[in-house]
Amino acid sequence: MTIEELKLCIREKTDDDDDSFQKMSLCFNGCVLYDDKETLLYYDVEENSRLELHDLTEKFRNIGNMGMKFVDVSDGSGLKQCGWCKQAPRWRIAAPGICLEGICNNFACDAYKEQVVMPIGYKKFDLVNYADETTTFCPVCKQYVEPKICGFNNCWWRFEGKKIEDGKPPKKCSSDWKHADDKYYYFDDTKTPMVTWRQLILEAVKQKPNS
Repeated sequence: MTIEELKLCIREKTDDDDDSFQKMSLCFNGCVLYDDKETLLYYDVEENSRLELHDLTEKFRNIGNMGMKFVDVSDGSGLKQCGWCKQAPRWRIAAPGICLEGICNNFACDAYKEQVVMPIGYKKFDLVNYADETTTFCPVCKQYVEPKICGFNNCWWRFEGKKIEDGKPPKKCSSDWKHADDKYYYFDDTKTPMVTWRQLILEAVKQKPNS
């Protein structure tokens, strides 16, 4: 069952109107289940798991306390690199610095069901709090895309954050500065697990930092 199908079942039982229900999101283990097209299994929701329904409009939103599911950037074994392609589709165009990637779920878009690249650039980016329709969107249709992995090129980068593990307090983790040259360095989500982040800040600069 997908998140969307479960939401429809809940709506039928609660008889909520469409407008109010669109403002609600399902949460599990401190993680907002953003992607309606994903299955419950993707978010590790099993039979008899307890889900919560929250109002995540701007008035009530506090994503920093909820967390989000994203690739485990503390696991360096999944960091891969690849060269540049001269004929990449327009939804796979990277820019120097930080790039985020996710699946476009707009069925009317040319990039529907494709993994799109969303350039962020040289900056410090708070993924949990700042990933929204103004920052992480499909480069083709401009609709919100839930980021799942990140990539870097032509920069120095690092991260700091807090991971949520089942039954344990949030775990702080961070990295030293790492160099990404003129190749595309990315976390392969087929090799690196997805985890829930209470906080995740990615930072990229053009020049090598002094320390």
